[in-house]
Amino acid sequence: MKKVLSLVLALLMVLALAACSAPAESTPADDGGAAAQTPADDGGDAAEEPAAEGEPIEISVRGLPKETDTAGKQIMETRLATMKEKYPNVTVEVVDFPYDVNTFLPKAASGQLPTLYNTFFTEANKIISQGFALDITDLMNEWGYTDKVNPAYLELISRDGKIYGLPSSGYALGMWYNVEMFKAAGLVDENGNPTYPTNSTELAEMAVKIKEATGYKAYFFPTKNNQGGWMFTQLVWSFGGDMEQYDEENDTYTAIFNSQEAVDALQWLKDMRWKYDVVQDNILCDTTEAHKLFALDQIAMAQMAQDQLNNSVTNYNGDITHFGMGTIVPGDNGKGKSIGLLGGTFEVIAPNATAEQANACFQWMELEGTTPNLTEETLQSFADNAMVDQENGKLVGVLGLPAWTDPDYISQRKAAIEPYVTVDLELYKPYTDACENGTYELHAEPPVYCQEMYKILDSCVQAVLTDENADPQALLDKAAEDFQRDYLDKYNSGAEAQ
Repeated sequence: MKKVLSLVLALLMVLALAACSAPAESTPADDGGAAAQTPADDGGDAAEEPAAEGEPIEISVRGLPKETDTAGKQIMETRLATMKEKYPNVTVEVVDFPYDVNTFLPKAASGQLPTLYNTFFTEANKIISQGFALDITDLMNEWGYTDKVNPAYLELISRDGKIYGLPSSGYALGMWYNVEMFKAAGLVDENGNPTYPTNSTELAEMAVKIKEATGYKAYFFPTKNNQGGWMFTQLVWSFGGDMEQYDEENDTYTAIFNSQEAVDALQWLKDMRWKYDVVQDNILCDTTEAHKLFALDQIAMAQMAQDQLNNSVTNYNGDITHFGMGTIVPGDNGKGKSIGLLGGTFEVIAPNATAEQANACFQWMELEGTTPNLTEETLQSFADNAMVDQENGKLVGVLGLPAWTDPDYISQRKAAIEPYVTVDLELYKPYTDACENGTYELHAEPPVYCQEMYKILDSCVQAVLTDENADPQALLDKAAEDFQRDYLDKYNSGAEAQ
């Protein structure tokens, strides 16, 4: 597409940024890429032939455990020892490289990327278009992975028929429920299990009953740090709307989040605050507040990914057995759908990696269980990770949306972690069944200036939750106009928004 930045301009921009704000982290060791990691001229293919057997190879990989993570450090030491035993010519350095959207570009331009790093699906356009991801199509085929990738993920990490990443984790947003609060309100079936709402009206009515029974406002919705816009996007889809419309003939995008469906979604959220009075008291917050409230049994419903409430356990001493999960509740406006926002992370090999290094990264990923090939080592890796999570009281047993679709892979992975399951899986069955059998409709996040759109929509969400007289239509009309002018029009013209 015409939106791909020229290499020269991209590097000038990121080098200028690097000069203004040097990264705080130290430069990785030489095997992490001491030379500047500029995009390869041929689109990112490794330039060298694979090394002869036994030739020394050095790679650096993300994933250094925290100093306080004793169990994680032991697992990593064992993994490194196994890697050395299987591939004695490969030296692996594990580095601390959490992906940061604010510092990635200057680090990439100045040679601070590890050979193997991890990022979010929402960053794929930026990383691939600017050449900071190696084309791994041939490797994916050689290792037999391509046909096993969940198609929903493969689409996110491919461009023009080439593959630039390997999915490592994924999620589809669903509805988290505090089952203890449902029970307190009598919202249970004949077996004593919670009955989850089936549409937005039922959700509101159940929230009122929970508030009456417990004294706590039952529904959570974030409003800042782009999370208000993130969750509002999910809400718009559930009411039958969309955010951006692509005109293939003219290769242009139009903001459409001021449609009637989007207005219905924002009006419903406003009603949750002013008509039903069931939205959390602290309005100006992000999902960190939800983690705390769930841990305290003071919130009953929120849109979240399947693993987010681990934060309630690790940061606020919450009890993971108090929670359950279902799919997103459809809007009750005659157009509603149960649609889950698709997200997650994928593995990327740095563009200056040699053919030998790229293959060694695949060897490492195979060993740690990131790939679909199941070996004794990968199954043990699944079990080890589950054991650590069990020891820490985290969620074990809910796989969510698997990166790999092979039924044998899914069943063997479940079997490996079964001894360490920490929750009643029946409480998650509406969500897990829909994810695994393909009945849950999934949408990837909006493709163009997604985070910028979320930021603009934060203000709309804040407005309806803090001002009883706020006009949803007027708010969304203004937001769509601003986003179109400041971002999409410039994108459509081939210019980049500043």
